[in-house]
Amino acid sequence: MNIFKNKKVGNIRTVSFLGIQLYKTEDSINQRVQHILGNLIYTKRLRTGIKEKKIFKILNFPISKRVLENDTYQYYFLNKLVKRVLLPEHFYNCYLKKIKIKFDDVYILQCNSGEIYLFFAYIVKSLLQKKSSKNPLFIATQAYHIDIMKMYFPNAKYVYLKDLRLKTQSNQWYYNGHKIYMIFSGIHLEHVELDVKNKEIGTVHYLKNIMNTLDLTPDDFTEPNAIISLNTKNSLSNKINNMQLKINKFVILAPEAKTCIELPFGFWNNIALELSKKGFDIFLNITDKKNLITNCKTDKLDFAELYCLAQKAKAIISLRSGLSEFVLPTNIPNIAIYTKFRDRNPDVAFSVERGIAGFSMLKMPFINEDKIIEINADKYKTLDELKEVTIKSFESLTNIEENL
Repeated sequence: MNIFKNKKVGNIRTVSFLGIQLYKTEDSINQRVQHILGNLIYTKRLRTGIKEKKIFKILNFPISKRVLENDTYQYYFLNKLVKRVLLPEHFYNCYLKKIKIKFDDVYILQCNSGEIYLFFAYIVKSLLQKKSSKNPLFIATQAYHIDIMKMYFPNAKYVYLKDLRLKTQSNQWYYNGHKIYMIFSGIHLEHVELDVKNKEIGTVHYLKNIMNTLDLTPDDFTEPNAIISLNTKNSLSNKINNMQLKINKFVILAPEAKTCIELPFGFWNNIALELSKKGFDIFLNITDKKNLITNCKTDKLDFAELYCLAQKAKAIISLRSGLSEFVLPTNIPNIAIYTKFRDRNPDVAFSVERGIAGFSMLKMPFINEDKIIEINADKYKTLDELKEVTIKSFESLTNIEENL
């Protein structure tokens, strides 16, 4: 007899002992609720793009609550407001005050790889000039922020605050003599998706929203110029040798994305089989072992190594992600498959067609449109149909390349 039971149905997980519920948790898009020993202890955490609320109860009696709204933390004890703390003050005292590097303006990087790539590849130099930032400090919140920063702005001063997420309604603060800019704030990202959903299709693009938020124009763009170190090249060379990758004839397959809903494993397996029949090696760019495909080559590469590898590839086929646009300057054939955005509530969810219009790589500057094909996965009834159009797109782009 199993005296402990750990059960999950949908978004609800329960743990029981001899039939007595010890623990229950309910997870949804924006909140997590926990019941410990029935309703003896209750916690709730609610998060949206710009708001946050944490509640702690015992025997259904409210003990403490913290609410973040309008860039202010409000602390409650026994239902009484006991303290207010401005978010800029909280951030300064918790983090900036402890940093020993000399700096003037602060740029907090708190978005995905696509936005970070666009920021450093296209606009950071113009932005620093417009903001008169003489000695800027960048706050990286993900390891890949540092990878991309070093490729396009290698002399940048930065600190790494792992997984820092500021739910702010502001795009910038001024506190204790420092201008603090959010790249990009919760309100910016929320507005992008609402605009994509609600405005006339084709009139909204997230690069345009970035320009509006940062008060920039297309004239402020600089052409991407990635700097790849000798150490990176040597490290990649060793990994290529260890993988025994056919460096003169290989394709990058990238089935993972943080934003788009993933396609079934079988789809990518069939793509790999079709490419293998044509004599191509496959480099599989994955972080989750469940996506490992037999006979594909793979290794853990940082962004600079992956960029360097992409320069040698015949093409990249990817689920649309920041990686899809990150390799655009390599000018290799680029096939990106779009699915619906994952974990979006009905208020902000939009169709794949709108997603392509709002995030199309064809609207990026300094690109070769003839090397890019974007595929709407929702237009095809079966995965076999989607596979066929993906392979035909690959053949079309690689034939164009051979004829040039």
